[in-house]
Amino acid sequence: MSNQLRPTEDTPRLSSRRLNPGPEKDAEAVLDRLASEAITHEDGYARFVATAWDTAVRLEETAPRAAARRVFSFLLAVSEQLATADPGNADFQEGVPDCCHQLGGLAHEAGDTAAARAWSERGLEIREALADVDPNDVRAKYVVSTSYTRLGNLAREAGDTATAGEWFERGQKIDEQLAVADPSNVDFQDGLAVSYNNLGELAWVMGDTAAARAWFERGLEIVEQLAAADQSEVAFQKHLVYSCIGLGVLAKAAGDTANARAWFERALKIDETLAAADPGNIESQQSLSVSCERLGDLAKAAADTAAAREWLERGLNLDEQLAVAGPSNVALQCGLSDSCVRLGEIAQAAGDTAAARAWFERVLKMFEALATAEPGNVNFKNNVSAACQRLGDLAETAGDKAAARAWFERGLKISETLAAADPSNIVFQHNVSVSCNGLGRLAQAAGDTAAARAWLERAG
Repeated sequence: MSNQLRPTEDTPRLSSRRLNPGPEKDAEAVLDRLASEAITHEDGYARFVATAWDTAVRLEETAPRAAARRVFSFLLAVSEQLATADPGNADFQEGVPDCCHQLGGLAHEAGDTAAARAWSERGLEIREALADVDPNDVRAKYVVSTSYTRLGNLAREAGDTATAGEWFERGQKIDEQLAVADPSNVDFQDGLAVSYNNLGELAWVMGDTAAARAWFERGLEIVEQLAAADQSEVAFQKHLVYSCIGLGVLAKAAGDTANARAWFERALKIDETLAAADPGNIESQQSLSVSCERLGDLAKAAADTAAAREWLERGLNLDEQLAVAGPSNVALQCGLSDSCVRLGEIAQAAGDTAAARAWFERVLKMFEALATAEPGNVNFKNNVSAACQRLGDLAETAGDKAAARAWFERGLKISETLAAADPSNIVFQHNVSVSCNGLGRLAQAAGDTAAARAWLERAG
Protein backbone atom coordinates (compact mmCIF):
# COMPACT_ATOMS: atom_id res chain seq x y z
CA MET A 1 0.00 0.00 0.00
CA SER A 2 2.76 2.42 0.78
CA ASN A 3 3.68 2.90 -2.87
CA GLN A 4 0.14 3.56 -4.06
CA LEU A 5 -1.80 6.79 -4.25
CA ARG A 6 -4.64 5.31 -2.20
CA PRO A 7 -7.50 6.13 -4.61
CA THR A 8 -10.89 7.09 -3.25
CA GLU A 9 -13.69 4.55 -3.44
CA ASP A 10 -14.70 3.90 -7.04
CA THR A 11 -18.43 3.73 -6.36
CA PRO A 12 -20.79 5.87 -4.29
CA ARG A 13 -20.86 4.87 -0.63
CA LEU A 14 -24.05 3.76 1.05
CA SER A 15 -22.97 5.39 4.29
CA SER A 16 -19.97 7.31 5.60
CA ARG A 17 -17.43 5.30 7.52
CA ARG A 18 -17.25 6.63 11.04
CA LEU A 19 -15.16 5.99 14.12
CA ASN A 20 -18.17 4.95 16.21
CA PRO A 21 -20.80 3.65 13.76
CA GLY A 22 -22.79 1.63 16.26
CA PRO A 23 -22.67 -1.16 18.85
CA GLU A 24 -24.06 -3.99 16.74
CA LYS A 25 -21.35 -6.62 16.37
CA ASP A 26 -23.04 -9.97 16.90
CA ALA A 27 -23.98 -11.53 13.57
CA GLU A 28 -26.45 -13.99 15.07
CA ALA A 29 -28.34 -11.25 16.91
CA VAL A 30 -28.41 -9.07 13.82
CA LEU A 31 -29.66 -11.90 11.62
CA ASP A 32 -32.42 -12.74 14.10
CA ARG A 33 -33.51 -9.11 14.31
CA LEU A 34 -33.45 -8.64 10.54
CA ALA A 35 -35.44 -11.81 9.95
CA SER A 36 -38.02 -10.67 12.47
CA GLU A 37 -38.31 -7.29 10.76
CA ALA A 38 -38.67 -8.99 7.40
CA ILE A 39 -41.68 -10.94 8.62
CA THR A 40 -43.43 -8.19 10.55
CA HIS A 41 -42.70 -5.18 8.37
CA GLU A 42 -45.84 -3.83 6.73
CA ASP A 43 -44.22 -3.69 3.29
CA GLY A 44 -42.70 -7.16 3.56
CA TYR A 45 -39.33 -8.21 2.24
CA ALA A 46 -38.96 -5.41 -0.29
CA ARG A 47 -39.13 -2.73 2.36
CA PHE A 48 -37.01 -4.86 4.67
CA VAL A 49 -34.07 -4.91 2.27
CA ALA A 50 -34.03 -1.13 2.09
CA THR A 51 -34.28 -0.59 5.85
CA ALA A 52 -31.83 -3.36 6.74
CA TRP A 53 -29.08 -2.22 4.40
CA ASP A 54 -27.60 0.43 6.66
CA THR A 55 -27.48 -2.05 9.53
CA ALA A 56 -25.49 -4.46 7.37
CA VAL A 57 -23.09 -1.71 6.31
CA ARG A 58 -22.55 -0.67 9.94
CA LEU A 59 -21.83 -4.28 10.83
CA GLU A 60 -19.30 -4.46 8.00
CA GLU A 61 -17.47 -1.48 9.48
CA THR A 62 -17.40 -2.58 13.12
CA ALA A 63 -17.41 -6.37 13.21
CA PRO A 64 -15.08 -9.08 11.88
CA ARG A 65 -15.53 -9.71 8.16
CA ALA A 66 -17.01 -13.18 8.78
CA ALA A 67 -19.95 -11.59 10.61
CA ALA A 68 -20.49 -8.97 7.92
CA ARG A 69 -20.23 -11.64 5.24
CA ARG A 70 -23.04 -13.62 6.88
CA VAL A 71 -25.36 -10.63 6.93
CA PHE A 72 -24.68 -9.63 3.32
CA SER A 73 -25.10 -13.27 2.25
CA PHE A 74 -28.47 -13.22 4.00
CA LEU A 75 -29.40 -10.02 2.19
CA LEU A 76 -28.28 -11.56 -1.09
CA ALA A 77 -30.56 -14.57 -0.57
CA VAL A 78 -33.51 -12.26 0.16
CA SER A 79 -32.70 -10.11 -2.88
CA GLU A 80 -32.49 -13.17 -5.12
CA GLN A 81 -35.91 -14.32 -3.92
CA LEU A 82 -37.40 -10.92 -4.67
CA ALA A 83 -35.75 -10.73 -8.10
CA THR A 84 -36.97 -14.22 -9.02
CA ALA A 85 -40.52 -13.53 -7.83
CA ASP A 86 -40.77 -10.27 -9.77
CA PRO A 87 -38.35 -10.27 -12.77
CA GLY A 88 -39.80 -7.02 -14.07
CA ASN A 89 -39.01 -5.04 -10.93
CA ALA A 90 -35.77 -3.18 -11.61
CA ASP A 91 -35.26 -2.33 -7.93
CA PHE A 92 -35.33 -6.02 -6.97
CA GLN A 93 -32.96 -6.94 -9.80
CA GLU A 94 -30.47 -4.26 -8.74
CA GLY A 95 -30.43 -5.57 -5.17
CA VAL A 96 -28.56 -8.70 -6.25
CA PRO A 97 -25.52 -6.97 -7.83
CA ASP A 98 -25.47 -4.52 -4.93
CA CYS A 99 -24.98 -7.44 -2.54
CA CYS A 100 -22.40 -8.98 -4.87
CA HIS A 101 -20.55 -5.68 -4.76
CA GLN A 102 -20.43 -5.75 -0.94
CA LEU A 103 -19.41 -9.41 -0.78
CA GLY A 104 -16.70 -8.75 -3.34
CA GLY A 105 -15.39 -5.92 -1.19
CA LEU A 106 -15.25 -8.20 1.85
CA ALA A 107 -13.41 -10.86 -0.15
CA HIS A 108 -10.95 -8.24 -1.35
CA GLU A 109 -10.28 -7.11 2.22
CA ALA A 110 -9.72 -10.75 3.18
CA GLY A 111 -7.08 -11.07 0.47
CA ASP A 112 -9.16 -13.47 -1.63
CA THR A 113 -8.64 -11.85 -5.01
CA ALA A 114 -10.24 -14.72 -6.92
CA ALA A 115 -13.46 -14.51 -4.89
CA ALA A 116 -13.47 -10.71 -5.13
CA ARG A 117 -13.15 -10.95 -8.89
CA ALA A 118 -15.87 -13.62 -9.08
CA TRP A 119 -18.33 -11.53 -7.04
CA SER A 120 -17.53 -8.41 -9.09
CA GLU A 121 -17.95 -10.27 -12.38
CA ARG A 122 -21.26 -11.75 -11.22
CA GLY A 123 -22.53 -8.30 -10.27
CA LEU A 124 -21.29 -6.87 -13.57
CA GLU A 125 -23.07 -9.55 -15.60
CA ILE A 126 -26.38 -8.64 -14.00
CA ARG A 127 -25.79 -4.90 -14.31
CA GLU A 128 -24.89 -5.24 -18.00
CA ALA A 129 -28.07 -7.25 -18.59
CA LEU A 130 -30.15 -4.59 -16.85
CA ALA A 131 -28.49 -1.87 -18.93
CA ASP A 132 -29.25 -3.80 -22.15
CA VAL A 133 -32.96 -3.99 -21.27
CA ASP A 134 -33.25 -0.22 -21.53
CA PRO A 135 -30.45 1.43 -23.54
CA ASN A 136 -31.78 4.83 -22.46
CA ASP A 137 -31.33 4.09 -18.76
CA VAL A 138 -28.27 6.24 -18.07
CA ARG A 139 -28.17 5.28 -14.41
CA ALA A 140 -27.81 1.61 -15.36
CA LYS A 141 -24.87 2.51 -17.60
CA TYR A 142 -23.33 4.50 -14.76
CA VAL A 143 -23.32 1.53 -12.36
CA VAL A 144 -21.88 -0.68 -15.11
CA SER A 145 -19.00 1.78 -15.33
CA THR A 146 -18.39 1.53 -11.57
CA SER A 147 -18.20 -2.26 -11.94
CA TYR A 148 -15.56 -1.86 -14.64
CA THR A 149 -13.61 0.38 -12.28
CA ARG A 150 -13.76 -2.17 -9.48
CA LEU A 151 -12.46 -4.94 -11.75
CA GLY A 152 -9.76 -2.60 -13.03
CA ASN A 153 -8.61 -1.90 -9.48
CA LEU A 154 -8.44 -5.63 -8.72
CA ALA A 155 -6.32 -6.25 -11.82
CA ARG A 156 -4.03 -3.31 -11.03
CA GLU A 157 -3.43 -4.51 -7.48
CA ALA A 158 -2.49 -7.93 -8.86
CA GLY A 159 0.05 -6.24 -11.13
CA ASP A 160 -1.91 -7.02 -14.31
CA THR A 161 -1.68 -3.54 -15.82
CA ALA A 162 -2.85 -4.64 -19.28
CA THR A 163 -6.14 -6.03 -17.96
CA ALA A 164 -6.54 -3.07 -15.61
CA GLY A 165 -6.14 -0.71 -18.55
CA GLU A 166 -8.82 -2.55 -20.51
CA TRP A 167 -11.31 -2.28 -17.66
CA PHE A 168 -10.53 1.38 -16.96
CA GLU A 169 -10.85 2.28 -20.64
CA ARG A 170 -14.23 0.57 -20.86
CA GLY A 171 -15.36 2.60 -17.87
CA GLN A 172 -13.91 5.78 -19.34
CA LYS A 173 -15.84 5.29 -22.58
CA ILE A 174 -19.16 5.05 -20.73
CA ASP A 175 -18.32 7.92 -18.38
CA GLU A 176 -17.43 10.23 -21.27
CA GLN A 177 -20.66 9.39 -23.08
CA LEU A 178 -22.72 10.09 -19.96
CA ALA A 179 -20.87 13.30 -19.11
CA VAL A 180 -21.28 14.67 -22.64
CA ALA A 181 -24.94 13.69 -22.82
CA ASP A 182 -25.76 15.34 -19.48
CA PRO A 183 -23.19 18.01 -18.51
CA SER A 184 -25.34 19.12 -15.56
CA ASN A 185 -25.29 15.71 -13.87
CA VAL A 186 -22.61 16.00 -11.19
CA ASP A 187 -22.46 12.23 -10.60
CA PHE A 188 -21.57 11.63 -14.24
CA GLN A 189 -18.97 14.41 -14.23
CA ASP A 190 -17.47 13.10 -11.00
CA GLY A 191 -17.46 9.55 -12.36
CA LEU A 192 -15.50 10.77 -15.38
CA ALA A 193 -12.97 12.47 -13.10
CA VAL A 194 -12.51 9.18 -11.20
CA SER A 195 -11.90 7.37 -14.50
CA TYR A 196 -9.25 9.90 -15.48
CA ASN A 197 -7.58 9.58 -12.08
CA ASN A 198 -7.52 5.78 -12.33
CA LEU A 199 -5.94 5.98 -15.76
CA GLY A 200 -3.47 8.49 -14.37
CA GLU A 201 -2.38 6.18 -11.59
CA LEU A 202 -2.11 3.25 -13.99
CA ALA A 203 0.07 5.29 -16.35
CA TRP A 204 2.25 6.28 -13.40
CA VAL A 205 2.67 2.63 -12.36
CA MET A 206 3.64 1.78 -15.95
CA GLY A 207 6.24 4.56 -16.00
CA ASP A 208 4.48 6.85 -18.48
CA THR A 209 4.70 10.09 -16.50
CA ALA A 210 3.59 12.32 -19.36
CA ALA A 211 0.37 10.35 -19.83
CA ALA A 212 -0.14 10.17 -16.07
CA ARG A 213 0.15 13.95 -15.74
CA ALA A 214 -2.30 14.50 -18.60
CA TRP A 215 -4.87 12.17 -17.03
CA PHE A 216 -4.55 13.72 -13.57
CA GLU A 217 -4.85 17.22 -15.02
CA ARG A 218 -8.03 16.26 -16.86
CA GLY A 219 -9.46 14.83 -13.66
CA LEU A 220 -8.39 17.92 -11.72
CA GLU A 221 -10.12 20.25 -14.17
CA ILE A 222 -13.44 18.47 -13.65
CA VAL A 223 -13.33 18.21 -9.86
CA GLU A 224 -12.20 21.81 -9.49
CA GLN A 225 -15.36 22.91 -11.29
CA LEU A 226 -17.52 20.54 -9.24
CA ALA A 227 -15.96 21.60 -5.94
CA ALA A 228 -16.30 25.28 -6.80
CA ALA A 229 -19.97 24.86 -7.70
CA ASP A 230 -20.80 22.90 -4.53
CA GLN A 231 -18.30 23.44 -1.75
CA SER A 232 -20.43 21.44 0.69
CA GLU A 233 -20.10 18.17 -1.24
CA VAL A 234 -17.38 16.19 0.54
CA ALA A 235 -16.90 13.69 -2.30
CA PHE A 236 -15.78 16.44 -4.67
CA GLN A 237 -13.28 17.72 -2.12
CA LYS A 238 -11.90 14.21 -1.64
CA HIS A 239 -11.47 13.67 -5.35
CA LEU A 240 -9.78 17.06 -5.57
CA VAL A 241 -7.32 15.86 -2.93
CA TYR A 242 -6.65 12.73 -4.93
CA SER A 243 -5.83 14.71 -8.08
CA CYS A 244 -3.53 16.99 -6.10
CA ILE A 245 -1.72 14.04 -4.54
CA GLY A 246 -1.27 12.41 -7.95
CA LEU A 247 0.18 15.56 -9.51
CA GLY A 248 2.37 16.07 -6.45
CA VAL A 249 3.79 12.57 -6.74
CA LEU A 250 4.58 13.19 -10.41
CA ALA A 251 6.27 16.52 -9.63
CA LYS A 252 8.35 14.88 -6.89
CA ALA A 253 9.44 12.11 -9.26
CA ALA A 254 10.50 14.77 -11.78
CA GLY A 255 12.61 16.54 -9.15
CA ASP A 256 10.28 19.54 -9.04
CA THR A 257 10.23 19.88 -5.26
CA ALA A 258 8.56 23.29 -5.19
CA ASN A 259 5.64 22.15 -7.33
CA ALA A 260 5.32 18.89 -5.42
CA ARG A 261 5.16 20.76 -2.12
CA ALA A 262 2.51 23.12 -3.50
CA TRP A 263 0.32 20.19 -4.59
CA PHE A 264 0.75 18.31 -1.30
CA GLU A 265 0.08 21.41 0.78
CA ARG A 266 -3.05 22.12 -1.21
CA ALA A 267 -4.24 18.57 -0.50
CA LEU A 268 -3.30 18.96 3.15
CA LYS A 269 -5.33 22.14 3.50
CA ILE A 270 -8.46 20.45 2.12
CA ASP A 271 -7.89 17.39 4.31
CA GLU A 272 -7.49 19.51 7.43
CA THR A 273 -10.74 21.32 6.68
CA LEU A 274 -12.65 18.05 6.11
CA ALA A 275 -11.17 16.37 9.19
CA ALA A 276 -11.97 19.35 11.41
CA ALA A 277 -15.54 19.54 10.10
CA ASP A 278 -16.20 15.85 10.80
CA PRO A 279 -13.68 14.42 13.31
CA GLY A 280 -15.49 11.08 13.39
CA ASN A 281 -15.15 10.41 9.67
CA ILE A 282 -12.53 7.72 9.15
CA GLU A 283 -11.89 8.50 5.48
CA SER A 284 -11.18 12.16 6.20
CA GLN A 285 -8.71 11.25 8.94
CA GLN A 286 -7.06 8.67 6.68
CA SER A 287 -6.71 11.18 3.87
CA LEU A 288 -5.15 13.70 6.24
CA SER A 289 -2.62 11.08 7.28
CA VAL A 290 -1.73 10.42 3.63
CA SER A 291 -1.11 14.13 3.00
CA CYS A 292 1.19 14.23 6.04
CA GLU A 293 3.03 11.17 4.71
CA ARG A 294 3.50 12.77 1.30
CA LEU A 295 4.98 15.91 2.82
CA GLY A 296 7.17 13.69 4.98
CA ASP A 297 8.39 11.80 1.92
CA LEU A 298 9.17 15.09 0.22
CA ALA A 299 11.17 16.33 3.21
CA LYS A 300 13.03 13.03 3.30
CA ALA A 301 13.94 13.35 -0.37
CA ALA A 302 15.28 16.84 0.38
CA ALA A 303 17.41 15.36 3.22
CA ASP A 304 15.44 17.36 5.80
CA THR A 305 15.25 14.51 8.30
CA ALA A 306 13.79 16.59 11.12
CA ALA A 307 10.90 17.86 9.00
CA ALA A 308 10.33 14.40 7.54
CA ARG A 309 10.11 12.84 10.98
CA GLU A 310 7.74 15.58 12.16
CA TRP A 311 5.33 15.04 9.25
CA LEU A 312 5.49 11.26 9.54
CA GLU A 313 4.94 11.30 13.29
CA ARG A 314 1.88 13.46 12.75
CA GLY A 315 0.57 10.89 10.29
CA LEU A 316 1.47 8.09 12.69
CA ASN A 317 -0.52 9.72 15.48
CA LEU A 318 -3.61 9.81 13.25
CA ASP A 319 -3.09 6.23 12.08
CA GLU A 320 -2.68 4.94 15.64
CA GLN A 321 -5.95 6.54 16.71
CA LEU A 322 -7.75 5.07 13.71
CA ALA A 323 -6.26 1.61 14.22
CA VAL A 324 -7.37 1.57 17.86
CA ALA A 325 -10.88 2.66 16.88
CA GLY A 326 -11.13 0.03 14.13
CA PRO A 327 -9.10 -3.04 15.16
CA SER A 328 -10.83 -5.23 12.55
CA ASN A 329 -10.52 -2.67 9.75
CA VAL A 330 -7.68 -3.90 7.52
CA ALA A 331 -7.23 -0.58 5.71
CA LEU A 332 -6.63 1.18 9.03
CA GLN A 333 -4.10 -1.41 10.16
CA CYS A 334 -2.30 -1.14 6.82
CA GLY A 335 -2.27 2.65 7.13
CA LEU A 336 -0.56 2.31 10.51
CA SER A 337 1.99 -0.10 9.05
CA ASP A 338 2.77 2.39 6.25
CA SER A 339 3.63 5.04 8.84
CA CYS A 340 5.84 2.62 10.76
CA VAL A 341 7.68 1.61 7.60
CA ARG A 342 8.32 5.23 6.64
CA LEU A 343 9.65 6.07 10.11
CA GLY A 344 11.80 2.94 9.96
CA GLU A 345 13.26 4.08 6.66
CA ILE A 346 14.02 7.50 8.16
CA ALA A 347 15.84 5.84 11.06
CA GLN A 348 17.69 3.51 8.68
CA ALA A 349 18.83 6.42 6.49
CA ALA A 350 20.06 8.22 9.62
CA GLY A 351 22.12 5.18 10.61
CA ASP A 352 19.95 4.37 13.64
CA THR A 353 19.78 0.62 13.09
CA ALA A 354 18.17 -0.11 16.45
CA ALA A 355 15.28 2.30 15.87
CA ALA A 356 14.80 1.08 12.30
CA ARG A 357 14.70 -2.53 13.49
CA ALA A 358 12.11 -1.62 16.14
CA TRP A 359 9.84 0.00 13.53
CA PHE A 360 10.15 -2.89 11.08
CA GLU A 361 9.63 -5.49 13.81
CA ARG A 362 6.48 -3.65 14.87
CA VAL A 363 5.16 -3.99 11.33
CA LEU A 364 6.12 -7.67 11.26
CA LYS A 365 4.27 -8.37 14.51
CA MET A 366 1.18 -6.53 13.25
CA PHE A 367 0.91 -8.66 10.12
CA GLU A 368 1.91 -11.88 11.87
CA ALA A 369 -1.04 -11.37 14.23
CA LEU A 370 -3.39 -10.55 11.35
CA ALA A 371 -2.17 -13.56 9.33
CA THR A 372 -2.67 -15.83 12.35
CA ALA A 373 -6.21 -14.54 12.82
CA GLU A 374 -6.97 -15.01 9.11
CA PRO A 375 -4.73 -17.79 7.75
CA GLY A 376 -6.31 -17.56 4.31
CA ASN A 377 -5.54 -13.86 3.81
CA VAL A 378 -2.78 -13.68 1.22
CA ASN A 379 -2.35 -9.93 1.64
CA PHE A 380 -1.37 -10.39 5.28
CA LYS A 381 1.09 -13.13 4.35
CA ASN A 382 2.55 -10.95 1.62
CA ASN A 383 3.09 -8.16 4.12
CA VAL A 384 4.86 -10.57 6.48
CA SER A 385 7.18 -11.47 3.61
CA ALA A 386 7.82 -7.78 2.87
CA ALA A 387 8.66 -7.13 6.53
CA CYS A 388 11.14 -10.03 6.46
CA GLN A 389 12.75 -8.49 3.38
CA ARG A 390 13.15 -5.12 5.13
CA LEU A 391 14.66 -6.74 8.19
CA GLY A 392 16.96 -8.74 5.96
CA ASP A 393 18.13 -5.60 4.15
CA LEU A 394 18.74 -3.93 7.50
CA ALA A 395 20.76 -6.88 8.81
CA GLU A 396 22.75 -7.03 5.57
CA THR A 397 23.64 -3.34 5.84
CA ALA A 398 24.66 -3.82 9.48
CA GLY A 399 26.98 -6.67 8.44
CA ASP A 400 24.98 -9.44 10.14
CA LYS A 401 25.01 -11.84 7.20
CA ALA A 402 23.57 -14.79 9.15
CA ALA A 403 20.54 -12.80 10.29
CA ALA A 404 20.09 -11.35 6.80
CA ARG A 405 20.09 -14.83 5.27
CA ALA A 406 17.53 -16.06 7.78
CA TRP A 407 15.21 -13.13 7.03
CA PHE A 408 15.57 -13.48 3.24
CA GLU A 409 14.93 -17.22 3.41
CA ARG A 410 11.84 -16.74 5.54
CA GLY A 411 10.47 -14.10 3.18
CA LEU A 412 11.27 -16.26 0.16
CA LYS A 413 9.43 -19.26 1.58
CA ILE A 414 6.27 -17.20 2.00
CA SER A 415 6.56 -15.51 -1.40
CA GLU A 416 7.14 -18.79 -3.22
CA THR A 417 4.03 -20.30 -1.62
CA LEU A 418 1.93 -17.29 -2.62
CA ALA A 419 3.36 -17.19 -6.15
CA ALA A 420 2.74 -20.91 -6.66
CA ALA A 421 -0.86 -20.54 -5.54
CA ASP A 422 -1.45 -17.54 -7.83
CA PRO A 423 1.02 -17.61 -10.75
CA SER A 424 -0.76 -14.70 -12.45
CA ASN A 425 -0.06 -12.33 -9.54
CA ILE A 426 2.90 -10.26 -10.66
CA VAL A 427 3.40 -8.77 -7.19
CA PHE A 428 3.99 -12.20 -5.66
CA GLN A 429 6.35 -13.17 -8.48
CA HIS A 430 8.29 -9.94 -8.01
CA ASN A 431 8.70 -10.59 -4.28
CA VAL A 432 10.23 -13.98 -5.02
CA SER A 433 12.74 -12.23 -7.24
CA VAL A 434 13.57 -9.65 -4.55
CA SER A 435 14.33 -12.35 -1.95
CA CYS A 436 16.44 -14.32 -4.43
CA ASN A 437 18.43 -11.19 -5.24
CA GLY A 438 19.09 -10.66 -1.53
CA LEU A 439 20.34 -14.21 -1.11
CA GLY A 440 22.43 -13.80 -4.26
CA ARG A 441 24.13 -10.70 -2.84
CA LEU A 442 24.97 -12.57 0.36
CA ALA A 443 26.43 -15.48 -1.59
CA GLN A 444 28.47 -13.09 -3.71
CA ALA A 445 29.80 -11.32 -0.59
CA ALA A 446 30.78 -14.72 0.85
CA GLY A 447 32.73 -15.52 -2.32
CA ASP A 448 30.38 -18.30 -3.37
CA THR A 449 30.15 -17.36 -7.04
CA ALA A 450 28.26 -20.49 -8.09
CA ALA A 451 25.54 -19.99 -5.47
CA ALA A 452 25.32 -16.27 -6.27
CA ARG A 453 24.83 -17.07 -9.96
CA ALA A 454 22.15 -19.65 -9.15
CA TRP A 455 20.22 -17.21 -6.96
CA LEU A 456 20.43 -14.42 -9.53
CA GLU A 457 19.30 -16.75 -12.31
CA ARG A 458 16.40 -17.85 -10.15
CA ALA A 459 15.54 -14.20 -9.56
CA GLY A 460 15.27 -13.72 -13.31
